Amino acid sequence: MRSFLPRQVFIGYHRNYSTCHDKQIWKIMKNSLDGYRDIWFMPLRLKDFILGTNFTHAYLDVDQYFRNSQTITNNDTCPRSVKPYLIPFKSLFHSGFDALQKKIDKRHIDSSLLSYATETLVSGFLYRKDYHESRLQAVLRLQNQGHISVIMVNHLFSRLTANFGRNHFVTNKKTSKLDLVTCPCSRNCGEEIIYDNIGIGSECLWYGSPDIMMLPYGGVCGIVVPEDSEDNELMLESYNLDTNLKTFIENGDTSSLRGENTVQRIISMAITFSMYQKVSKPALKLEQTQSAFMVPIIAANARHFDIYLYDSKNDILLRNNGPPIPLWEDDTIRKNPAKLNLSSVLQLWMTINYLSMQLQLRKEDIEILSGSCGFLSKLTKDKLKDIEETLQMTKWFYPPEKKEFEVHFQTLSP
Repeated sequence: MRSFLPRQVFIGYHRNYSTCHDKQIWKIMKNSLDGYRDIWFMPLRLKDFILGTNFTHAYLDVDQYFRNSQTITNNDTCPRSVKPYLIPFKSLFHSGFDALQKKIDKRHIDSSLLSYATETLVSGFLYRKDYHESRLQAVLRLQNQGHISVIMVNHLFSRLTANFGRNHFVTNKKTSKLDLVTCPCSRNCGEEIIYDNIGIGSECLWYGSPDIMMLPYGGVCGIVVPEDSEDNELMLESYNLDTNLKTFIENGDTSSLRGENTVQRIISMAITFSMYQKVSKPALKLEQTQSAFMVPIIAANARHFDIYLYDSKNDILLRNNGPPIPLWEDDTIRKNPAKLNLSSVLQLWMTINYLSMQLQLRKEDIEILSGSCGFLSKLTKDKLKDIEETLQMTKWFYPPEKKEFEVHFQTLSP
């Protein structure tokens, strides 16, 4: 004869389970803050670029920005020994860290958007962290860029994104019968894949779409998952602060992120997305912050990611300094199961929800770096007006057929 637990016992069991689970969540959150490892951003500058192309064909000549001699301290007498100006992630996203600490301490979070984004981290990802972590481990064994993109958006990026409706889609320019319908992480996942082909841009600037479009509350965040290529030459170099020597990153897992075509695509996208936000979101009370229109673009593969930030108001372009950021704990990457780097998860969560996190540069950073990208200073007023009037979010762009319509800009000073 089948027996059943009394209702009181059944309810008590689930209450105890829920209480234990909540304690585990709070422990994960506290450990992630206590063990947080910060990253720093360095400024980049554009020496040369061509406008009027798709993101995938963008041409930009970019290098690291160093302050001129007037801002070098007395200790930095040799220009070659000048260290780059670095900005910690924590200073950009201090509101996010404060909100997370208040959540742990069970204190009131002042901003409703911050509160909602923090709850998204907890309920969307941390409550099923072990499950999503196990699903994500499939990307470590895959080579297919499309499959990696889908698994990462279904089990990581979308779980961290605060939005009251649809919070993402995977871009597909041509519908194919071979398109996946459900997540390929396992046979029993069943997570639906959301496709769309909406892009952002202007034929006067750059245009197109990322591999993944995240739709956090109030904004957009593009994610590029580049294909690895043996011919993908490294464009940006990591800077060794101790020896002042530039060294190429030789790790094949990171080369796809720093390939020349990938870097050009991402920077053109970061500039375009930021300018789009500036002209399309005037109703948002963004002017209350020092950096109102700084927008992130993320480049990610199965093991690492980079974060690019562009502020179209102050013409400042940033990227994380040194090698790409590890997605997994180094000592578990070759083990089964591999463990996600919780510092990296927090960085992705705050970056994607940049408007809710009130992302902003300090006033002193803006004073030092304003105009350091060198993009806006090369545009005439008429060109800037044309760009701002034609920026849009759409499925279709109609570029001019002749190359003569591409506009070429070059820095005249060394």
